[in-house]
Amino acid sequence: MTARSLLLALPLALAVPVNAAPAPFQRAEAAHPEVVLRGWIHDANVAACAPTFITRQSDYESVAKAWGIANPPRVDFRTHFLFVHVSRGYGGDVNPALDRGDLKAAAPQPQPVMRECEVGFRVAGFRYLIKSYRRSEVRSVNGVALPKS
Repeated sequence: MTARSLLLALPLALAVPVNAAPAPFQRAEAAHPEVVLRGWIHDANVAACAPTFITRQSDYESVAKAWGIANPPRVDFRTHFLFVHVSRGYGGDVNPALDRGDLKAAAPQPQPVMRECEVGFRVAGFRYLIKSYRRSEVRSVNGVALPKS
């Protein structure tokens, strides 16, 4: 082949589509919003059985039913878990803090809890917080290791 015929063949060679390997398949992660649930529990026995964290769907459904949480938000327990905190006092919201992979929750100073009911009288109760966290960010909660799932 001469140099001229190579120059003429070059644009044709570049125009031929190349069968490149397809991009690797990546499953799209289900986008669930962060779960933050706050509410009241009136039964002391129910409040006393509160877990520190929830790592399975069946446990989440049980807690939601026992605590009267209607239509609890979805959680992907393969990638997330739920932190649970119940307090008998009102001293402000619990703000869990992540310290080197350990999620720590300092309870606010306990004070008597009274809440206005719809009918106008006050009742005692227990406040709760349920909040989702990524498993990849947290190894333990208050020093207790999370199960592998």
